Amino acid sequence: MKPSKDGKLFTADGDFLTFLIDLSTAGPGNLTGIAKTPSGKMVPIDVEVDKDTGLAHIKFKPTEKGIHLINLLFNGHPIPGCPFEMDINGPADVTMNGGKAKDGSGSICFDMEPRSLVVVPNMVNVKIIKGQNMMIPIDLTFSGDGEIEVTCIHDSTLEHVPAQIVDSPNGKQVQISPKQPGWYTVHLKFNGVNLPGSPYKFEVKEPTGADACVIKRGPKSPLKDGEDVTLIIDVSKAGEGQLLGTCKGPDSSNIPVKTKTLDNGDIEVSFKPRGDGDHTLNLEVQGL
Repeated sequence: MKPSKDGKLFTADGDFLTFLIDLSTAGPGNLTGIAKTPSGKMVPIDVEVDKDTGLAHIKFKPTEKGIHLINLLFNGHPIPGCPFEMDINGPADVTMNGGKAKDGSGSICFDMEPRSLVVVPNMVNVKIIKGQNMMIPIDLTFSGDGEIEVTCIHDSTLEHVPAQIVDSPNGKQVQISPKQPGWYTVHLKFNGVNLPGSPYKFEVKEPTGADACVIKRGPKSPLKDGEDVTLIIDVSKAGEGQLLGTCKGPDSSNIPVKTKTLDNGDIEVSFKPRGDGDHTLNLEVQGL
């Protein structure tokens, strides 16, 4: 999605502000929009799509001067660069700082139902590593506060997975801690009604490569200048590959790192500190 081909994004049209968004490569879906005025009012944005060119004609009538927050969403997800601010000083003085189809013309009228204004990231083909938390930010900037309900189910076992809802700068954040690999289904509700796009799916994968390495024994602290620092790394679940290390001393100079395979298959990593101060050790698995 990008500005129209003439490079113009905004033009003055009497008391209206109009601009174009190119949807020709976006695929099937609906573009909707909402504006938040300096006084906090929510003002709908009219969207009309030209099916021949793929251009969306957006029209917005400011009723106040000052900073307006504009959000344009495609299939319920913010398009790149949104939301953004516009400083409106007059009809021709602008500084850029779940719609429902009305008929078959491609014209869209914005649905002001609060749940349609809740913004959730696009969760298509989301994958996380076993042991990680699944974090889902929920932006309530345009919808206002409401009750968020979340249910998470492991698809293969149908077991419910605990989920926490915590406050975030723009609303709420859902934190899910899956324990098993596989696909999970998340149902999100706002004031008792499913959010657009809910239920969502995500996959938990078994760790491989560097993600599967475990530090069995770390270095002792404090470190002494001239003494070797040794770590033991369990790479039994990492798969094929070679564990390599790099280290930088307090003066950012490179320090040699040695690796040695032990009889049990663990890797011994060692280096000799150089001077007082912080040392940065980086380990990675190559050749997978």
